Amino acid sequence: MQHKLSTSKLVDGYHKAFIDSSIEADDTYSPQFIANSNGKKVLTVIENELKGCDDLFISVAFITMGGIAPLLGTLKDLEKRGTKGRILTTDYLMFSDPKALDKLNSLSNLDIKVFKTAEQNTGFHTKGYMFHNNGDLRIIVGSSNLTQSALSTNHEWNTRIVSTTEGQYAKDIESEFNALWESSVCYDEYKDEYSKLFNKTKAERAELSKLTRTLDLGYSKVLVPNKMQEEFTCNLEQIIQSGGKRAMLISATGTGKTLLQLLLFANYSQTTSYKTRRHFFFHTENRSTNRLSKVINVFLASIYLWSFSVEIKTMSAKPKALLSYSPQ
Repeated sequence: MQHKLSTSKLVDGYHKAFIDSSIEADDTYSPQFIANSNGKKVLTVIENELKGCDDLFISVAFITMGGIAPLLGTLKDLEKRGTKGRILTTDYLMFSDPKALDKLNSLSNLDIKVFKTAEQNTGFHTKGYMFHNNGDLRIIVGSSNLTQSALSTNHEWNTRIVSTTEGQYAKDIESEFNALWESSVCYDEYKDEYSKLFNKTKAERAELSKLTRTLDLGYSKVLVPNKMQEEFTCNLEQIIQSGGKRAMLISATGTGKTLLQLLLFANYSQTTSYKTRRHFFFHTENRSTNRLSKVINVFLASIYLWSFSVEIKTMSAKPKALLSYSPQ
């Protein structure tokens, strides 16, 4: 009887949401748009679903302390009730805060897993909150990660729907979650390694941000190749078109050779399929070469939003330095 009543409410709710907004329907069963606007915050909707759920499973790319802090009271109540939950996140961009994951992992009713993007050789950007409730599945899917701004202040686009557990949409989303869950690692097994990687990445970002603030990048808005760079680019293109595999540029100091190679690398990395390493040779290893390595990092990251590996090696034969870089 409960299932039939729920189905009837579902039909009325979907009719109101997608066919005729003027009809009477229970808002609980009507699909809702949640955008942290018009007095309806994602945080409030998630909290309400948590309070009434029989169990939960959540899959989000990013989790921070600011995101879980306002939900901890409710989550602890669920722990006392014995309500089980599974939370899946990722090491994508090393963004999720280990402190937040540790806090969630400390709750006895929650299982935490991490999808390792490098190991799986694919990205992970899911944002879904699912709750079983009296034979129905409450689903919130959209743009909100488990972060403070995403749940409360950002302009986010999320949809909350209700489905019976026999509905195809519910079956598909639960099946996809289970597949990702089985291919992920338990947080307990990964937390020490992840914490080190997170702190390393955080320090690198801070250093990059500090360096960027010290550089005068105003020229980038009006940067155009000079005459030498144009002529060499044209000649190089002819060499490549004719099947040539080698080219050499000899030009005076300060004419733009380093910048030219960066521009060529940016161009050919986007238009060709081969992957290779690039090398810069210097007479000596000094502060200038070390600083240039950082500039190259900033330059390439600004083009690709990638992390680049730049290292300086000392040549064994003579006191020269080799600066090489490649996308990671």
